[in-house]
Amino acid sequence: MTYASIKNIETALMRELTVQEARYAPALLAQAEQLISDRVPSLDNLCASDTDFAATVAQIQGEAVARVYRAHRVGEGTGSYRMNIEMAAQILYISEDEAARLRRNSGFSARDSFLQLSMMAQAPAREFIGA
Repeated sequence: MTYASIKNIETALMRELTVQEARYAPALLAQAEQLISDRVPSLDNLCASDTDFAATVAQIQGEAVARVYRAHRVGEGTGSYRMNIEMAAQILYISEDEAARLRRNSGFSARDSFLQLSMMAQAPAREFIGA
């Protein structure tokens, strides 16, 4: 079970899911949650103790999956793109802004070096390359 539901995806998309999208939603939500969990090792404890944080996680999961569906819609006109879970998983990600919201809402200080490093594990750290 994930923190997000189909409703979170529909809210991000501002429409109901198609039958095909609804079929893939549980797997994509689980993958999005794993991406978040990789960045926030204590995710379950934080969500259990803070309903606002759990709501933030659900919103971020829903938006991550919505991006997959938006990308799929762009490719629909070509006739050569069919939604499949392997392809969708390749474009599923947690943005830097979303990672920052997780850090901010988790109650940890940005100076907590362990959390900061774990949150940056998914993307190259601009701070280390001087950007």
